[in-house]
Amino acid sequence: MDGNIKMKTYENDFTYVVNHESGTIYNDITKFDNSKWDEAVKQYNSYPESDATILIRGKDGNVVKRKGEDNYVAQNLAYLYNEQHEFPGTILEQAYSNA
Repeated sequence: MDGNIKMKTYENDFTYVVNHESGTIYNDITKFDNSKWDEAVKQYNSYPESDATILIRGKDGNVVKRKGEDNYVAQNLAYLYNEQHEFPGTILEQAYSNA
């Protein structure tokens, strides 16, 4: 998360939970309607601390919650960023940064 990935926004009405399972190459994305915020937070909390997990708001691309090693958190962002067909969005000029 050193500013090398351009920020991307997603659908306004959705929140995303992205998890990188510790010790694997797997990333999982779960999309939640904003009206189901509590379910998104519950999903985020269900992953162990050893996983890298982010909770990201679609409307502004803001990472609301994050846990895990920075390089895997950044991998989660890159994974979501590159999923153009399933998770289209708008790429912005500013980069993600450490919050």
